[in-house]
Amino acid sequence: MEEEIKLENIVDTIEETIIVKSTEFKVLKKEDTAAILNVCGWRMRVYFDDILTDEQKNKIINGKCITVEYVGNLEDVFSIELQRLTNI
Repeated sequence: MEEEIKLENIVDTIEETIIVKSTEFKVLKKEDTAAILNVCGWRMRVYFDDILTDEQKNKIINGKCITVEYVGNLEDVFSIELQRLTNI
């Protein structure tokens, strides 16, 4: 019984820190509300945030590279979570 309590206390004290990184990805296709990017050979969709202006959205062009924030590891594409585009 005491061992279970000790394990619960250890699990409760573990904190996970999330590190947001950014890099450039090539735009494969621009959509109305998102852009499809080439992320390590995979196609991934990044959505536009509501605060983006039409002028900023017009800067996104097929074949151009844009900087996107993400969480995860580029060596493991399945761990990547793209953040919404808030600035271009």
